[in-house]
Amino acid sequence: MHQTVFEYIEVDYNRTRMHSALGDLNPVNFEHQNVGLNEVSSVVDADH
Repeated sequence: MHQTVFEYIEVDYNRTRMHSALGDLNPVNFEHQNVGLNEVSSVVDADH
């Protein structure tokens, strides 16, 4: 029972609920929205 509750919270609930720290997006949408930002900053850092 404990494992089932843990899996629900960690796998289903936390990945679909909105997070205030992510601008009220769920983690999947936040990642999709920000996927290119790290690539751009890496290019800028490489130039310096």
